[in-house]
Amino acid sequence: MSATKKPISWETPTAADGAQQQQLFAHDIRAALGGVLGGLSLIADENLSADDRVHFSRANASAKMLLGLLDGANTGVAMPVDVGWVNPAAAIEQLQDRWLGEVIEKGINLNFSWDKTQITAPQISALDFQRVFNNIIGNAVKFTSSGEISVAFGVDTKNRFYGIIQDSGPGFSSSALENLFTFQNRSESANKAGSGMGLFIVKHLVDTADGEIHVENDIRGGAKVSVILPVAAVSAPVAMKQTAKKNDLPDLSHLKILMAEDNLTNQMVVTQMLRAMGADCVIASDGVEAMERFEEQEFDIALIDIEMPRMSGLEVMRSIRGRNDAKAVTPLVALTAYVLPEHQDRINAAGANGLIAKPLTNIGDFGRSILSYVDKSPVETNVETAVSEVSNEDYIDMAIYDGLAEMIGAESMLELLGKVKTDIENVKQGISDGMRDKSGEAIGSNTHILISVAGAIGAVDLQNAAQSLNTLAKTSNWDDIETGSNICIKGCDQVLSFVESQI
Repeated sequence: MSATKKPISWETPTAADGAQQQQLFAHDIRAALGGVLGGLSLIADENLSADDRVHFSRANASAKMLLGLLDGANTGVAMPVDVGWVNPAAAIEQLQDRWLGEVIEKGINLNFSWDKTQITAPQISALDFQRVFNNIIGNAVKFTSSGEISVAFGVDTKNRFYGIIQDSGPGFSSSALENLFTFQNRSESANKAGSGMGLFIVKHLVDTADGEIHVENDIRGGAKVSVILPVAAVSAPVAMKQTAKKNDLPDLSHLKILMAEDNLTNQMVVTQMLRAMGADCVIASDGVEAMERFEEQEFDIALIDIEMPRMSGLEVMRSIRGRNDAKAVTPLVALTAYVLPEHQDRINAAGANGLIAKPLTNIGDFGRSILSYVDKSPVETNVETAVSEVSNEDYIDMAIYDGLAEMIGAESMLELLGKVKTDIENVKQGISDGMRDKSGEAIGSNTHILISVAGAIGAVDLQNAAQSLNTLAKTSNWDDIETGSNICIKGCDQVLSFVESQI
């Protein structure tokens, strides 16, 4: 032992003893964290399901940031200003990995937008970049209970790097706006857990980097936080890394895809599939939101559901095709359960390049169909497969069901079945209410949901019955509508019994 250092007094520690204890704890924490990262590295292969990869990425991103925070706390110094500037593409991908699983659990959308192939590095360390934007996005996730969070990165007209986070939460109260950047500024009456130090930390880090932060309530609702950082003098364009693909899945990592779909169950299935193939997917929950996203960003292709609230898929397609700019020729594909010839004629007349039939039973075929439309060589839609019959003895086509379970993983399948149960219970009630009120519109909107939800898990008989009832609902033949409604309600009960047996 060195003659100049006294042993730590564990019973009556002094301030110096406390600092040494902190270093010892930090040493052991770092060793344990090394075991976590080492274990994660052993399972980081291409055989993970799409669902497992989401959770792996979340854990890995959080563990890496924790290691960086621990090192920073242990050394007490920041990264040197002349080295170690953040690789923006990799840093943004790490943010996505960190938060995707959490927003899926909450049922909200998280949309990232930036130029993948060329983005300029800000003058800030990789660790501080993560601390700044994880705190801001974390606040948005905490306070947003429905809707979406958008995260945009880019370079402004003054050649400064910016990051803008907007959410559809409640926004900041007047008292919160007055005390945003003070230490532990949370009110005792706040209805969310937290210490109130997130924005205090962000302000300190941004000021240290000679940047700016602006916080406001968006006029459309929700909060808006903007961070502006100087650009590093040594920065150069950095290409986004390619994402490893599972087995021989098509590579969609070069594509940015707009998916317009109002049903959360379908959103989850399609998002998992597209992410497994490396695509950058932006979700819109109805037609109006789809047009807003289309106006704001550049997309390689749009997948559009036909029946959506506020603005239908056909109206979205007609609006895009009516533009007088380069976006008017963006490939548009109907992602729909409406696959009969008369439906195809209406979809084609609205300006679609083609359609991909729901349910999506093969992730590889789904990816190859997307690539065929992007390459402007559409493939024939196999209508017969989409409406094929199954044995009356087997209400669920287990080939479809088991294929979906394999694609999205066991944990996501349980979550999906929970959503399916809720959807079908609501649809069953909606059809009953539509019959009571003689409302063809109500029956039509509920059978639209039932077509895709039933088809997604292989309830093909119910899907076909819902398709027939959807067509009948546009007539005034209430005797046939009543017969079709009773068939669908009975089918809902059968599927609910099956789903409950699997949960």
